[in-house]
Amino acid sequence: MKHEIIATPQCLCCKHFRFGSPERVSRCAAYPDGIPDAIFFDRVTHTKPYAGDHGIRYEKADITLVTA
Repeated sequence: MKHEIIATPQCLCCKHFRFGSPERVSRCAAYPDGIPDAIFFDRVTHTKPYAGDHGIRYEKADITLVTA
């Protein structure tokens, strides 16, 4: 059996991420108008200040993953 590793953008595991944007724009409390690509596509780890983040940084969400 072949196993694949799927990388999940840090934003999807952050407690500040907002799911369900009708315009399909990734948003969060730090970036209500849209998360910068550098953060969303993990070119930058958002645990340190980043331009325009209003002092809000990545914080791990309290989530439970369900696997088949």
